Amino acid sequence: MELELELELELCERCSSVSLSALKRELPAGLASRLGAKQGMVLLQDGSSLAKSATRCRLCGLVQEALLGSLQASVNKDKGGPAAALSLAREAVVLEPKSDSQGSTFPDPPTGGSHLTGLNVTATESITGQLLQAKIRLYTHGQRKGPRNRHDIVGRPQLREPASPEAFCLVERWLGACKRDHPCCRETLSGALLDESRLPELPSRVIHVAGNSVRLLPSGGRRGRYATLSHCWGSSGRQPLKTTRANLQEHLRDIPWASIPKTFRDAITVTRNIGLEYVWIDSLCIVQDDHQDWLTESKRMGSIYEQAEITIAASHTPGCWEGFFFARRPPPPSVEIPGFFSHETDAASKVQVFATIRRDTATNTFPEFGALNSRAWATQEWLLSRRIVFFTKGTIIWSCKAITQRETGERCYSVSRNTRWKNIIEQYSDRQLTFPTDRLIALEGLRRELGKKIACEYAFGVWKESLPNQLLWQVTRRIEGTAISDPLKLPTWTWAHVPSGVRFLTIDRAKNLCDSIALNGEDARRMSLQVRAKRVSNLTTTIEFKQGDATSEAIYADITSSHAKSTKSMAHFILDQGDSPIGWVVFDLASEDTTSEPILCLALMGSIGRREEQAERRTGKVVSKKLRHYWVLMVRQRDDGRYHRIGVGKMYGSKWWQDAEIKTLELV
Repeated sequence: MELELELELELCERCSSVSLSALKRELPAGLASRLGAKQGMVLLQDGSSLAKSATRCRLCGLVQEALLGSLQASVNKDKGGPAAALSLAREAVVLEPKSDSQGSTFPDPPTGGSHLTGLNVTATESITGQLLQAKIRLYTHGQRKGPRNRHDIVGRPQLREPASPEAFCLVERWLGACKRDHPCCRETLSGALLDESRLPELPSRVIHVAGNSVRLLPSGGRRGRYATLSHCWGSSGRQPLKTTRANLQEHLRDIPWASIPKTFRDAITVTRNIGLEYVWIDSLCIVQDDHQDWLTESKRMGSIYEQAEITIAASHTPGCWEGFFFARRPPPPSVEIPGFFSHETDAASKVQVFATIRRDTATNTFPEFGALNSRAWATQEWLLSRRIVFFTKGTIIWSCKAITQRETGERCYSVSRNTRWKNIIEQYSDRQLTFPTDRLIALEGLRRELGKKIACEYAFGVWKESLPNQLLWQVTRRIEGTAISDPLKLPTWTWAHVPSGVRFLTIDRAKNLCDSIALNGEDARRMSLQVRAKRVSNLTTTIEFKQGDATSEAIYADITSSHAKSTKSMAHFILDQGDSPIGWVVFDLASEDTTSEPILCLALMGSIGRREEQAERRTGKVVSKKLRHYWVLMVRQRDDGRYHRIGVGKMYGSKWWQDAEIKTLELV
């Protein structure tokens, strides 16, 4: 529970009048138009008086700190300068009610009410005249519902520590409410519905944690509810406790508590306190030096994480020995607003409403800033888990398919729920693998589950039915050397071939230009393409962007807005015979030789379709006068006559392509 700041300061007259009814009133027309808000209340008519009022009034003090934090964040973001001083103009300071957009009362049952999460504060900076906006958070103690059993205040107190009875109670409440109220969370990634009234089959092995003992248990077809752990193993110098062929029998009898890494202990503590008997931890439940056991179990991970009651994510813990029950800083000061429900009946007086601010940082709060977010195996663990509880440095976050919520009740964005394949690959490719040979196997569980749903042919990280779209990826950083290091010897056309993060080109309503595209051979390593192709002979690393020239402006816009920040610095530019720019390309290798051996440009996709282009060439009638866009693959021929990919890019205008041949080639 949050500690209220006990000071002798009283609320000023205006802060004493803050209430639900006052916040719900219409703002004066001029003020509403200026702020783009309809409801709220004027806290101070003259913002320049806030500094003085803040020395006497606790709520004014919170408002001042919140506005100062907003100003400093703005200054540091724009200029990277030192901390700014707050100076407000003689304009109104306004409070607006901030509500949960979906009226969520989770984990409480849904009810009516205002669903306030806090107050938006708006004031005007005196020097620049810019509007400053900040947030005051609202919460209640104990009885979270307002008068007449409504949810007028959504917020909860911040937890004092993550390993407290209050924390475990909250996780239990989240879990129970999700099972009760979220039908979508009973559905697997493949679309299958799980019957949660029936115990799921346990994984091949689980850690049995009931009572005071911990041991490895072969399930033998048993059924039961279990948790899974998503965690970082840590550095090679201090690996986690593992089950091996040598200690398997020992682990089946007992795993001494003193030998268990702190992260595993914390996961066991959570598991026990939310009423579960089993937890699945990869390094203990898979025999790590048995290659066949590892292959078998790694392919089952999709089912293991999907069938789990909950996944415990040690989000900000870089290794398994550190643990994830981080010590918390004292919570920020809080102020009671005693008359918040003054317009209601006597029951209102029983509901205490408090105002506070946030002092936590995004780095300590959100999973995407944690060490676990850099681990490749976490990709499928997070996407396949129907329910995840993230233990970050500063908070506990619940994420299921229906909602992602902080321990304080505030809704937030989930990084782990987007199942669009290209989005998955962009996130996954940036993450780290201890063993480069796991590049594809670490996605296998996810691929299997998605494959059940979409029923498409899959090969080496791409779906056949999404070709050629999924061939249009680029590296996010320069890969040095004269050859790409790929221990798996994968085809050059797949993103998995390069040891770098990848980003897909932005495809805006583009259409397939390939006459045919197919995967050949027993293992589908060879790709057969029939496509318009033309040799590129004029490349440069610098061009002058001409304002008013449609092609120059299109090139600049595309390389500047690329998903990969380094596109602009890595791009080579394609010139026509008159040395005018007509396109750009990013090569996979920084050292790609653009002067020797022919480079072939393949038009995979375009802003108009293949049949339209064929009709245009046949009739001579222009289909569209708009600047034509082509998404292209750059290839080179090998000694055996086949081709290998060397880069990707985009070209503009149809004139350069007029004499291009339709070529059949094999890409490997």
